[in-house]
Amino acid sequence: MKTETAVTKLCQSLKEDESYYISWKSNIAMAFYDEFYKTYPDNELAQIHTIANTAADNFLKLLINQNK
Repeated sequence: MKTETAVTKLCQSLKEDESYYISWKSNIAMAFYDEFYKTYPDNELAQIHTIANTAADNFLKLLINQNK
């Protein structure tokens, strides 16, 4: 399978399957969250979960919209 075909299939699956979308969003958000606290271990930013989830959602929406 060519990369372009794989990305198209991925984007289609993300649009059509809410659970699949949520699993990708959660994994991206946690990667951001973990890196944030690894880089800034003493930071007590209360909204980091919200920021991480919004960033992940924005990333996935950009991915999906770029593949129209």
